[in-house]
Amino acid sequence: MHVWSRNQVSTLALSLALLVCSAVWFAGFSLWYFTQRQSKDGWSDTPLAGMLALCLIPLACIVAGFLLVQARRQCDERLTLLDRCALCIGIMAVGHFSWLFAEVLMSMHAMGI
Repeated sequence: MHVWSRNQVSTLALSLALLVCSAVWFAGFSLWYFTQRQSKDGWSDTPLAGMLALCLIPLACIVAGFLLVQARRQCDERLTLLDRCALCIGIMAVGHFSWLFAEVLMSMHAMGI
């Protein structure tokens, strides 16, 4: 049996954090998608707080996913079903963010920025 250090976060907490971050990101993305229809270019009318959330939450998903896999490896345990689901949903959020970021860059390029 392995001894847990005081600074180590439980894998259940990491999985739940990853699921919550992904759910919040998808909710924010949906809100952005439905509110950006009135915008002339699709993104400039988005509030700064919303754009920051859409940009920073995928970073949190990457960090939480990395920590989850590392914690499981340190304990010599396999990923549970919850861990795998959390990682898949986190990867989907990061992938959708990458697509959104590419769309914004193409929009800026088309505007001459």
